[in-house]
Amino acid sequence: MTETEELKQLKEELFQLENKMRTLEWDYTREQINPYKKQVFEGMLKEKDQLVSKIEELDTPEE
Repeated sequence: MTETEELKQLKEELFQLENKMRTLEWDYTREQINPYKKQVFEGMLKEKDQLVSKIEELDTPEE
């Protein structure tokens, strides 16, 4: 897989993850989330951070 393909795939994964997070984020910010879903949401936040880091790493032009 080329870097461009990998970057495109990572961006698609990030987009899908952010869509899944929207409802949980609303509940989380209003403290209306149950403990299990809170754990799921926090795991998604970590996954999002990892994806963003990978995307930034691949998207940074080499000097």
